[in-house]
Amino acid sequence: MIRETTALRWKPTHVTKPDPRVVPLHQMSRYIGQYVSTCDLCLRTKPWQHSPVGELQPLSVPDAWWDTLSIDFVVELPESSGHDAVMTVIDAVSKRVYFIPTHTTVTAEGAAQLFLYYI
Repeated sequence: MIRETTALRWKPTHVTKPDPRVVPLHQMSRYIGQYVSTCDLCLRTKPWQHSPVGELQPLSVPDAWWDTLSIDFVVELPESSGHDAVMTVIDAVSKRVYFIPTHTTVTAEGAAQLFLYYI
C-alpha cells in the first residue's frame, strides 16, 4: 500500500501568513512521529530492537505447601487504622493468600518481622 502525501515545506515559526501546508520547525519531529506511527509500510518494515526470544522453560511444580511463595506490596492506599499499604503473601500450591496491613515505609527487616508474626 502506498500512502499519498501532500508536499510540505518547512519554514520557521515567525511566518506571518499561516499556510496549511507548512509545518513549523519546532513541530517537525511531532509530525514525523505521527506519520510514522500510522504508516502501514513503516510499521511492517520497522527493525526489531532486541535479540530473538529463546524457548520458554516450564516452571517446576512445588512439592509441598509453603515451598514457593509470592510476596507483593500494594502501596499508597487510603489510610485505615493507621495503615496505608498491604503486604500479600501467596502460597503457590494451595493458592492461600494472606493480606497483612502495613505502612508504605516498611523496611526489609520490618517486612520479615511481619511475615514471621502473621504467617
